Amino acid sequence: MTAVILILVFSFIIIFAISNGNKKKEQGNNYSTDPNQQIKVNVCFPNPEMANDYRFLKFVQGELKLTLEPIYQEMKNRGMKLKPEFEEAIQTKIKTGEFKNPYNFKDYFGNKFDLIGIQFLKGTDNLLSAFQIGVCFIKDDSIADSETYDFSPPKQIIETKKFQKTLELLDISLEFIEDFSFQTVWEVFELRDSFNANLIVCWDEESKILEKVLVSNHISDYNIKYIRIKEIAQDNKLPDLIDTLLIHFDLDLTIKDDMSLIVSNFAIELRDSGIKLENYIHTLTNSKESIKPIQVQPQLIQPTRNTNKNFVAIDVETAIGKRWSICQIGLAVFENGELMQTVNELIQPPNNEYSIWNTKVHGITADKTYDKPTFPEIWEKIYPIIENKKLVAHNAEFDINCLHQTLDFYNIEIPSFDYDCTYIKTGQKLNDACASFNISLDNHHDACCDAEACARVYLKVLDGIEPDFSNVTLKPTAKTRTKKQQFSNFDGHERIQGDSLKPDLENADKNSLFYSKKVVITGVFYNIDRLSIARIAKEMGADVDTAITKRTNFVIVGAEPGPSKMEKVIKYNSEGCNIKTLSETDFLEITQRTKV
Repeated sequence: MTAVILILVFSFIIIFAISNGNKKKEQGNNYSTDPNQQIKVNVCFPNPEMANDYRFLKFVQGELKLTLEPIYQEMKNRGMKLKPEFEEAIQTKIKTGEFKNPYNFKDYFGNKFDLIGIQFLKGTDNLLSAFQIGVCFIKDDSIADSETYDFSPPKQIIETKKFQKTLELLDISLEFIEDFSFQTVWEVFELRDSFNANLIVCWDEESKILEKVLVSNHISDYNIKYIRIKEIAQDNKLPDLIDTLLIHFDLDLTIKDDMSLIVSNFAIELRDSGIKLENYIHTLTNSKESIKPIQVQPQLIQPTRNTNKNFVAIDVETAIGKRWSICQIGLAVFENGELMQTVNELIQPPNNEYSIWNTKVHGITADKTYDKPTFPEIWEKIYPIIENKKLVAHNAEFDINCLHQTLDFYNIEIPSFDYDCTYIKTGQKLNDACASFNISLDNHHDACCDAEACARVYLKVLDGIEPDFSNVTLKPTAKTRTKKQQFSNFDGHERIQGDSLKPDLENADKNSLFYSKKVVITGVFYNIDRLSIARIAKEMGADVDTAITKRTNFVIVGAEPGPSKMEKVIKYNSEGCNIKTLSETDFLEITQRTKV
């Protein structure tokens, strides 16, 4: 019965063909962006009669106006009843193109679920090649919400041909995964809180993948209870293949459905058949029984008679997922254990380019740094302060590496730094370390605030003061952290795939600017969505690609373009290629004056 409820809540697959006749060239007519032209929309939507308010309004927020209209009509055609607030949300999005879900995931659901189903998507046979995790939250035997999070596997895996081929086959652009580590997903999107507080359900090897990914990303704050469906099925003489187990339970799901949903259904069916799931619980912790990169209990360094308390604490923030993109640097200069000077500098990163994800963490935007000095100018100011001084940072590997890569980016000589790391010394995140030592951290992720807090933690460690762990919780204190669900639409980053990537030279005007040209689209667009750009370019004869190569002719660039794509444009043009970049305005002007 419970499985049936889940299925009723699950998405309907709708395929529309909105047509105003076949596409035809009419000589003398300007191109029109009329939405009534033929558009094929493949989209899922939650049943408005069964879905909770949060999930349905999240769907409305994330759906494009162009696709929401036919979906809404299909709901009407099916006689589905929509709550007044659902109707109002849809009408608002259709009329204005904007709608924000008024509900917050954690406020709406709390942090306790029946269970959480997970799945990983891998790029190769290597467990560490996982680059996406799907999560299905089940509450009261119904889907509370589902989400997927992309993250970057180790660089050596990304660079393998097999991994690259997998992305190509799945039509996934590297820019969707390369900028964010699993640690970012774990912390910023609060998987830590939900995974540590609930029963995790997987099929089989996902538990091994999860452990390896946690260890690889130097995550130590986990205590996860999980069950493996395959193990339970085998122990109870049930089919241990996914498709046959689906048939056994007579579930209206197929192997093509989301695995996080499938394993959630399996867990409920196994429980309802009388199997005690608690008998099959395993625990994934950072204890001695599990591989761990850093010990949980800090090994504090004991003070010595001549402990040197002259040092400079440093912290940096980055604008995009590249360590050479420093946008803020903070220093706290200590002499004999006393704060002598603080430095807090905003820096204009290369091209003043920001990622929405980085901004969500530290709150810095292009508007705040457009008139700020670049790193070389700031370096002239700060280098005399840190020259020949010991640097102290929390997770020094990151901050020092950011300095190295940024200096290298600007062709500045890289000096040798003597540094120490409070993360290694305490085994805690900065906010937890501050809590355990009763140190104020009022504005976490402000570089100067973090630098000073790091320095005061360092002094506590040098003095051999014992931390008070009663003040430490698993909940992060950063005010800037938020759920991916609140901006899950990832505006402007709709994935281009399928027919959009197949050139149509037969029906295109040979005189068009894009005729038989390779075109790549990257970034966020405000007056037109990426899918429409791809469709228009294709109608003008373009061969739309998802990756930049030396044969690329045009790159249509919006806000927040993929960093790797822009790097390749610069690199290939320096090698003699002629890749032209067009802004959103450029593209719209071209389409307005081009006759097709």
